[in-house]
Amino acid sequence: MTKNEKKPALQKADEPKPASTSNEAQMFGPDREESEMPPSDGEGDLMDIDDLNADEDRFADYEIRLHAMMRARLGRPVRYRTSEGKKTIVRLANQHQADTVDSSSDRERRSTMRAQRNELIEFFALAGPSDHHRIDEVAADLFAQHMLLGTAIEHIRSSSQLALNRGASWFAFHPLLIASPPGLGKTSFVRNLATAAGLPVIYIDCSLEKTVTSITSSDSVFGTSRASALISGLAEHKVANILVVLDEIDKLTDVSRNASATPSGNLIGLVQRETAKVYRDSHLQMTVDLSYLNFIFLANDLSRIAAPLKDRVKVVQLAPPTAQQIADIATREVERRGLDPRLVPILRRATVTGKIRSLRKLHKLLDAAQATKSRPLLN
Repeated sequence: MTKNEKKPALQKADEPKPASTSNEAQMFGPDREESEMPPSDGEGDLMDIDDLNADEDRFADYEIRLHAMMRARLGRPVRYRTSEGKKTIVRLANQHQADTVDSSSDRERRSTMRAQRNELIEFFALAGPSDHHRIDEVAADLFAQHMLLGTAIEHIRSSSQLALNRGASWFAFHPLLIASPPGLGKTSFVRNLATAAGLPVIYIDCSLEKTVTSITSSDSVFGTSRASALISGLAEHKVANILVVLDEIDKLTDVSRNASATPSGNLIGLVQRETAKVYRDSHLQMTVDLSYLNFIFLANDLSRIAAPLKDRVKVVQLAPPTAQQIADIATREVERRGLDPRLVPILRRATVTGKIRSLRKLHKLLDAAQATKSRPLLN
């Protein structure tokens, strides 16, 4: 080689780019080419692996999950089996929406919105009881604690059983509205339901809301705009069929301009499956599938709720409990909690004389007795 000749450039091997650990969806690119398949409302594909050795479980589970993620499509859940049991995942938003250009001049605001979009294009779990026997067990446990809510419990049981029969492999029931006088234990019921079903909860006290934007979100052009409680809850828990509880829905108000007299009517798009599947979040400017959410509305006055909303949910209206019902519940609760049986005649006498007129007061007394078993509850 002469002095003036240049040495050939060394060829460097292409180094593979590391996959994102914070966003599993990006591991396969925004538009991975696969044959188009019709959406399914059922459980999707079931992938299996047999006779796993203990040392191979972790790697095999990871490989199966990757395969499931590659097959998942918007509105098409994929079910797969690992060494820990069966799992189901689903997409709620398309990946290309994460790259939407924001018109806001606020750099921090644009960064926050982009991060929120990225969270929504990840894969979400579909969880909860996934067989008929387990659903019956959940219903039985709830009835043991909430006798007066038997009609609501039966709706949840039968509706979720029907969802399984139609192909779901997760906990799902038709939206429910429970209307009753205060003190019947509606709030503690939904809390116990979430615990029994193993689902996280998005709880919204509608009596504290002055507009519906915290539930439905507002347009991003407004400086006060922020992600709705539903979007934030989904991003936090990564569960698509999360339990959404809107307490005191009859006290929901809207003081904004041109507001409706019955703002609860603005929630129709959330409980109607056809519209919920393509719900447009105005803050993030993206379409999100909210059709997997499980809604429970709680109210005291049924007349203050928009008729179109009542037409789209199961309405359970309960009367105030009688003294005899409260006494019977007191008897069962003393036994269930393992309290001193001598409390039973004391509590029954208190209900007859009107000292205990609501389940709320009864449970407060029982809680106090449970916390201090050595002290007498009543004289």
